[in-house]
Amino acid sequence: AANGNVGIGTATPGIPLTFADALGNKISLWGQDGNADHFGFGIQAGTLQMYSPANTSIAFGHGRSGAFTERMRIAANGNVGIGTNAATEHQLTILSTTSDDTLRLLGPDGGPLRYGARINFGDADFAYIEEDTDDHLTIFASGGIALNSVSVAGNISFGSASGFTHFGPVARERRNSQGCNVVAIIQSAKAFCSLSLMSVEDIDSNAETARCNVYISGGWWYVQACLGPTGDADVVCQARCLRWD
Repeated sequence: AANGNVGIGTATPGIPLTFADALGNKISLWGQDGNADHFGFGIQAGTLQMYSPANTSIAFGHGRSGAFTERMRIAANGNVGIGTNAATEHQLTILSTTSDDTLRLLGPDGGPLRYGARINFGDADFAYIEEDTDDHLTIFASGGIALNSVSVAGNISFGSASGFTHFGPVARERRNSQGCNVVAIIQSAKAFCSLSLMSVEDIDSNAETARCNVYISGGWWYVQACLGPTGDADVVCQARCLRWD
């Protein structure tokens, strides 16, 4: 055009390189068939498209094609890898090899403090993690929060002025005939255990009785499950301990 701009499909290019205002494929970087998958760019209603053939990835980085330092990849399955090209197992994988500052969330509140960031799980606001005020983290779930499963007795540690406080381990005992079963939980002079769950099933009458006991003896904490003399139900007793160092 007279202004030095180049138009493809248009006689009035207003930008140095201009394509016609039409939907569809715009640029092919590799591939000659517009009806087949190729590496290129396109336009659809309200959308700029960048695409590659099936089973290929799109990578971002710096350098040049023959000496390329990759920083981010969108894998063929739609997963994203930042700092790694191994984005095959999870929808988002972030790898930092130089710092532990891997991910930062900044929220809309507090001016320069930038708190209020939230990670939601599932639909609506029924489960989330949020920095609701500066340096204060809230974990909320309307259906409850499980710190660890009853089958894996893991510890969860919290910093304290005197050292560390641990929730754990978890112990469960079951009885389905008259009498008592007991299981040792933990041996520690710096621990306190309490009943965290009691479940009774298959009750035939109101004459059946069951009980759970959590107690310490000889430096050991125990959880005990008992059924009364006329009982043939199933009772499950579970205990959790608080331990400090």
